[in-house]
Amino acid sequence: MAPIEHGKSGAKKKQAGRDKLIKNDSNFFFRFINAGYSLFRIVKTFTFKLLWNGSCLAFMFLLPIMFEVFTEQEAVLDKIQRDEMLAQAADFGGAAPGGMD
Repeated sequence: MAPIEHGKSGAKKKQAGRDKLIKNDSNFFFRFINAGYSLFRIVKTFTFKLLWNGSCLAFMFLLPIMFEVFTEQEAVLDKIQRDEMLAQAADFGGAAPGGMD
């Protein structure tokens, strides 16, 4: 009994790492070039996926988080500045807040 194949009949399955830059690799030098090209394809694919997924994560999670951190930091700096202005106004020689003398 023949095994049942699912999907398209006659569809070529791509084998990872089997891409050849030079089809006839009978020479040692040509095999070396094909091995280097195969390694290049693996590194290129991994790097592309890493950069793509990293940028998606950065836009989805890190950008909103950094925005929240920035707004909290701005609120803290505003409070510090307001406290310093009130401390200066309490001094006899300091300026009053709001520019009123």
